Amino acid sequence: MQVLTASLPANPNCVLFTADAETLFASGTHGDLLSKTVVLAAPMHSQSGLPILVGLGWRLFRDRKNQESYVGTLFFVFDGPATADDLDQLERCVLDSAGCFGEPSIERVPSNAIWTALWAGGRPHLVVEPDPDSKRWFARALLWDSRFEPPIMLSAIEAESDDLPAWPRVTPGPVTYSAADEEIEQMRLAFALHHALRILYNAGKPTADHTYFNELFPPDLIERLRLHQPARRMAKVDEARRFLPRVLGQHDKLAIVGLLFSVCFSDGPLDADHLRALRDAAHELGMTNEQVMQYVKRIW
Repeated sequence: MQVLTASLPANPNCVLFTADAETLFASGTHGDLLSKTVVLAAPMHSQSGLPILVGLGWRLFRDRKNQESYVGTLFFVFDGPATADDLDQLERCVLDSAGCFGEPSIERVPSNAIWTALWAGGRPHLVVEPDPDSKRWFARALLWDSRFEPPIMLSAIEAESDDLPAWPRVTPGPVTYSAADEEIEQMRLAFALHHALRILYNAGKPTADHTYFNELFPPDLIERLRLHQPARRMAKVDEARRFLPRVLGQHDKLAIVGLLFSVCFSDGPLDADHLRALRDAAHELGMTNEQVMQYVKRIW
C-alpha cells in the first residue's frame, strides 16, 4: 500500500458544525460516516482551490437548564484567504446535505478530535498514521458505545480495511513555518491586542486586573514579541491594517471578531462603545457591518 506524505493545513481556527453525538456516530460504520461527511468539503475545495482538512470530534454540552448531553463535531481546517463566498458554499453544502447539523461557528480546533481526510488536488485522501511496532498503517475512528461513559470511543482501523473508502492514503508530514508566516501571526496578535485594549479602556477598567484578558494575551508572549511597547505595537497594527485584509481568510477574520466579542463581555453588559470598537476592527479587516452582525447573532 502506497502512503503519500503531505503537510496538513496548520490553521488553529476551524469552521465547526455540531450534531447530536449518537446520531452522528451510531448511524453506521466509520467508513459510512466518512463517505457522508468528507464529501461535504468537495464544493468548497473545487471553488477555492484550497487544501481542506476534515476532522471529527465530540464534546460535553451543558444547556441553560444545566442538563448535559454529548455533541459530535464536524470541522474543516484550511490555510489561506478563503472568501465569504467560500464559507457560504461550505455552509450550504453541510446544512443541505446532512440535516443533523446546526449552523457553524468559527472556533479553535477541538481538543477531542481526529483527522479523517484531506482534500487536495481535486480529490479526498484518507489520513492514516503508522504503528511503529507492527509497521502497519491505521486510520483513527470515533465509535459510539452506550455501555461506556463517555460513550464515544477512540479506535483504530487498519488502513487497508474494506470498510474504509478507496481513497489515496496520506500521512502528515513536517509543516513549514516561514518567516512570512511568523510575521502574519505577529500582525494578527498585535491587531487583536490593540482592539482588545481599546474595548477595555472604553470600559474604564485597568487591563492588569483582567484574568480572562491575560489568558487570551499571555503577558510573557506579549513581552517576548515586544508588543507591550506602544510604539512597536502600533507599528505592527499599521502593518496589519495594510496586509491582513488580503492575506487572512474570512474565517480568520471572523475568529478575530469572535475573540473581541468575548472581550466585550468580560467587563459585563455589552454597550454601544463595545460595538463601535468591534465594528471598527472588522472594517479594518475589510468586513461589512452586515457580515459582523450576522456572525455576532450566532454567538450571542
